[in-house]
Amino acid sequence: MNALSDPASRMELFWFLNNLLAIPVSARDGEDRISVVEQWAAHGDSPPLHIHHSEDEVFVVLKGRLRVFIDGKDHFLDAGSTAMAPKGKPHSFRVESAEGAHFLAITSGSDFENMVRKVARKAAAATLPESTVPTEAMKAELTRICAEHHIEIVGPPLH
Repeated sequence: MNALSDPASRMELFWFLNNLLAIPVSARDGEDRISVVEQWAAHGDSPPLHIHHSEDEVFVVLKGRLRVFIDGKDHFLDAGSTAMAPKGKPHSFRVESAEGAHFLAITSGSDFENMVRKVARKAAAATLPESTVPTEAMKAELTRICAEHHIEIVGPPLH
């Protein structure tokens, strides 16, 4: 995925796992603590299967195709499609489109956003980071930080 076009280039950008993220709406901005995390991910990208214990998560696909796995069921989302992972339900996603995907993760609280801010590093460019395979130490650290933010990792990424 090459450099991204505006408006992303005007926002603070983060590299989180193998994705590029922006936070156009922070939970800090409103009383209802709604957070919007904009994400760009490469084909095949998938976070570990996890549960948000304190907030719902809504996925909105802007470009590409996602397989969103929620509570044992696959949902295939193309651009313009939406799915909700209710709090307490195990979920993950996998980018199915060859060109990658651009999507929003909207949460009803600040735990996911705060976890991202703690784990991510500032992006040096509006591109995906160099892809890395996490070590066991990296996985353990992510699991620990997620738990601090009421997110429990319960399984591997989707294949």
